[in-house]
Formats: sequence, C-alpha cells, structure tokens
Amino acid sequence: MVISLIKSLLAVSIVSGLMTLILFFIGGINPIISFSSIFFGQIFVYYLWTSVVAWFVALENKRLENERIAYFNIQGIDVGCAYCRKKTLVPINLSIDNDYVCEHCNKENSIYINITTTQVTNPLAVDRLSVNAFIDEEELAKKAIIEKENV
Repeated sequence: MVISLIKSLLAVSIVSGLMTLILFFIGGINPIISFSSIFFGQIFVYYLWTSVVAWFVALENKRLENERIAYFNIQGIDVGCAYCRKKTLVPINLSIDNDYVCEHCNKENSIYINITTTQVTNPLAVDRLSVNAFIDEEELAKKAIIEKENV
C-alpha cells in the first residue's frame, strides 16, 4: 500500500515537473507556482474523477437492485389449462391478477394463489420394528375376532 502510494506520488511529481519545465521555458511562468498548481491540480482532477465514477457506479447498482426486486415478485409455474388440461409455463406475479391465454386452446384462464401457514413439527422417535409389531398384533387381533364370529 505504501509502495503504491509512493509510486503514484512519484508519477504525479514527474508529470508536474515536466509540465513546469515546459511552461517555464515557453512562457517564463514561475516554476514553484506552476509545479504546485499542476501537482495539486492532478490530485484534484483524480479525486473529482473517482468521485464521479463512484457516483455512477452507485447509481447503476441502485438500478440493478430495483430490477432484482421487481424480478423477485415474478415467478413461473407449470399449470394445466382449465379447459384443455394441457400444461403451460405461466409467469406468476404476486402484485397483479394472474390471467393468461392458453397457448394450446387459446382460452383465457385465471390463476388463484392460496397461501397457508402450518406448524413446524418434529418426527416422533419411534422404532420401525415396534410400529410393525403393533400392526402385526392388530391384524392378529382382527383375525381372532373374525374367527370367533364365524364359530
């Protein structure tokens, strides 16, 4: 980081020195004033340039973020037509009515979305063998009842 800063200051100083020499020999301008003006002028122009670029980048990022938010509202679902029952991929937008024309039979359909909530449950820690044994015992009990009724 320090090395890149020194390289940048050296490059700015070299450019400022060359421009100062040109201005001194051509126009006789004071070298101290011209060097310092060119040196700080370059730093100011660089700061102005990076600020403008950062502003444009931030503006473009905001535009892309707004596009992404708009696309989050739109999803696609494969639905069957209410008339011909053929499947069609239809975009679903949660902020408008979802009507579409079937591409197979050209009839207008509407999609209704039902959102429900449910409780989070955990599966019971039951051994499969004990469940199967219970079912086998139940079957044996049913057979015994049926045999008693037939006797």
